[in-house]
Amino acid sequence: MAAKPDLDVRPHPKKTDYGIGIIGCGWVVKNYHLPAYRACGLNVVAVADLKQEELDFVRDRFEIERGFLDYREMLELPEVEIIDLSTQAFGRQEIVEHCAQAGKHLLVQKPFARSLDEGRSMVAAANRAGVKLGVNSHYRWLNVFRAAWQLIRQGLIGEVYYLSEEMLGNQDHIYWHVMPDRRWNAGLDDFMNIEWGAHHFDFLRFWTGETPASVYCTGTRRPGQNFRGPMAMSFSVTFPSGAVACLALNQTTVHGSGHWRFRIEGTKGAIEGHPFSTIRLLSKDFGEEWIEWDLTLPDDRVRNDSYLGTMGDLMDAITDDRPHISSGEDNLLTVRSYLAGYRSYRERRVVYTDEIV
Repeated sequence: MAAKPDLDVRPHPKKTDYGIGIIGCGWVVKNYHLPAYRACGLNVVAVADLKQEELDFVRDRFEIERGFLDYREMLELPEVEIIDLSTQAFGRQEIVEHCAQAGKHLLVQKPFARSLDEGRSMVAAANRAGVKLGVNSHYRWLNVFRAAWQLIRQGLIGEVYYLSEEMLGNQDHIYWHVMPDRRWNAGLDDFMNIEWGAHHFDFLRFWTGETPASVYCTGTRRPGQNFRGPMAMSFSVTFPSGAVACLALNQTTVHGSGHWRFRIEGTKGAIEGHPFSTIRLLSKDFGEEWIEWDLTLPDDRVRNDSYLGTMGDLMDAITDDRPHISSGEDNLLTVRSYLAGYRSYRERRVVYTDEIV
């Protein structure tokens, strides 16, 4: 029997002293990006936001010297080499163009774009300026998700033909009552398809190495929910290879009763995972017994690793002159996928991703 596979799920960026400027100092930056960057020793040199109180808060809490109400002034700083663009996707294109023209590399918050044309324009702006453009698809760096990717790449379950994911939570309650800074999401009719779907379609692509061929999406609103759009949805996804995926996502469950799990079936084995805790492998290479890894870490460590992973990969992309693992151009395929899901929900039919032009 072969030796138990080694898993290396922690990010190891080569050079981490690039100067970072952050545009947008909202909830995610205050609670995820900046705590991770500080814990990992990254060099945040300036921040920009339209609200003075947000600037004052993050500069004081995270000891950042420079703050700007007009991000274009921050772009004049030569010490800012990378822009972490953490604004909403609405109106983002102009900011990306200004940053690229200023010669700044970019890590852009997901969802990358709300239309394929917007995404293409941002990719073109980066290409014209010769700067790197990455999308903050940090789920690719969640330790259990990355472990699954490594086991697939090692060929231990053979050819992937079926994937399933079940995620039950209550963002409808949490965003409305616990995190009021994120309540703006409740006004969207496409939150689960686009804001949330950007994650799920991206890691399906990450695991399979394929872009979906078609998507069928159904959904419903729980009576009395806070969000405008459907928060309980299912997706049936097909891939060019013949593989299929089923996603069951419900963010209106009874508060505190949620769970998250996935299974990936291959021609010679299977992978089961619980994000933030364990992953199991059944492979013909190892007989009839499941092999399990406990990857449980404190929540802040998991988050810090995921945000270090995606920013660190942009730094390595600059150092090595290669594309980011989730480059803007690559992420256009994720955009196409979640837009197909949204069209499927609206038109109540199977939508082929090549219809999204």
